[in-house]
Amino acid sequence: STKELAATLFAQLDRFKQQLETQVAKVEKDTNEWSVVERTSKATIAELKPKVTLNIGGKHFTTSKATLTRFPASVFTVILATKIWVPKDGVYFFDRNPSEFDLVLDYLSNGSVRLDGFEPVSLESFKSHLDFFRIPYVIDYSTRAIQEPTAGVSTSESTATSNFFGTPPSKPRVPKALSRLGSPNAAFGSPTNFFGATPTQPSVRLYHSLSDLVGGEVSTPKPDHPQAEIFAASSNIVDSALELSCSIQERLESSSHRLKQWNEVVQLIPAFVSAAQEQIKLDFRGTIFVTRKSTLLKTPWFEAQVSRWQPDEESGAYFIDRNPRFFPFILDYLRTGKWNLERLETRLRLDFKNDISYFLMDDQFKSF
Repeated sequence: STKELAATLFAQLDRFKQQLETQVAKVEKDTNEWSVVERTSKATIAELKPKVTLNIGGKHFTTSKATLTRFPASVFTVILATKIWVPKDGVYFFDRNPSEFDLVLDYLSNGSVRLDGFEPVSLESFKSHLDFFRIPYVIDYSTRAIQEPTAGVSTSESTATSNFFGTPPSKPRVPKALSRLGSPNAAFGSPTNFFGATPTQPSVRLYHSLSDLVGGEVSTPKPDHPQAEIFAASSNIVDSALELSCSIQERLESSSHRLKQWNEVVQLIPAFVSAAQEQIKLDFRGTIFVTRKSTLLKTPWFEAQVSRWQPDEESGAYFIDRNPRFFPFILDYLRTGKWNLERLETRLRLDFKNDISYFLMDDQFKSF
C-alpha cells in the first residue's frame, strides 16, 4: 500500500541520514584535531633557521624551510615540525638515489614541473621520490605537467593518470540508492550539488533513485498519483542527506586525509633516524657515495669487507679501487631490489658485468 511504501521509504532514508551525520561528526573531530596539529606545526617551523640541508645518498642539497614545508603532511614538514629527529650536524640523511632530487625541490618551490624533456626512467625516479616523501601530485597530460593537486579536481577535469600517491584516482563512493541521480550537466533547475541533483528542486531521476530503496518499478509520478505525495514528502530528507554527503566528501579530502598521513609519517621517523645512524661512506677513486651499512650487507662482498675495513682517518670513507661509473646502478639495486639499467649504454654492459662479478653479485644479477 501507499502508506507501507512511505513508511519503508522514510525509514531507509532516515537511517541513511543518521549514517551521514555520524560521518560528519567524525569529520568534525578530525578537522579540530588537524587544526591543532597544523597550528602547532607552523609555530614550530617558524622558529627554525631559514635554510635546511639534506644529504640524499651522499649529495647535499640546501634549500629553504618554506620550500620543504609546502605540503603540510609531507615527510619534510612532519620531521621539521615534530623535532623527533634533529641531526647533530644539522643535515638530514636519506638513503636515496640523488638523481632527479633537484627536480623534487623545483616542484616544491614552484608547485609544478613540466613533463617535456623527461625520459621515462627519469620520470619514474622523480615520482618515486614524491611517493617516498609523501608529496602530493597529479600528472596532467592536458598541460604536460606534474602539478600540485587542486581541491575538487576530478579525473575528467585534470585528465590526470595519477593522484596523491601516484595511483589512479578513485571515484567517490555513491550510495546505491543515490547512484542514478544523474550528472551535473543533465540535472534540472538550479546549479547542482556533488551528486548532480538540485537540493532545493529534486529531479525526476531522484524519484527513480528513491524507488530503488523499496525495489519499486515506477514511472514518473503525476500530481494526482498516490505515490506523488511520497515523492514530495521525502524530498526534504533526501535534500538534507545530499547536503551532508557534499560536506563529508569535501572535508574528508582535506583534514581527515592530512591527519591520517601526518600520523603515518610520524610512525616512519624512527626508521629515518636509524638509517641516518647507519651511514657509511664509500670512496670510489675520489667519488663519494653514502648509504646505510645494512644496505651494503645485502651482498657477500661487502659483508666480508665491513668487518675488517678501516676508514680513511681524514675523510671517514672506505676506499674501493674501482671505477665509480657503475656503482650507482649496483647501489640502486641494493636500495630497491630492482635493476634499473635503462641509463646504462649497451656498449658498457660487459664492463658492468665485470663489476657485478667483482662484488660477488652474479646470482642476484641472474634474476634480471
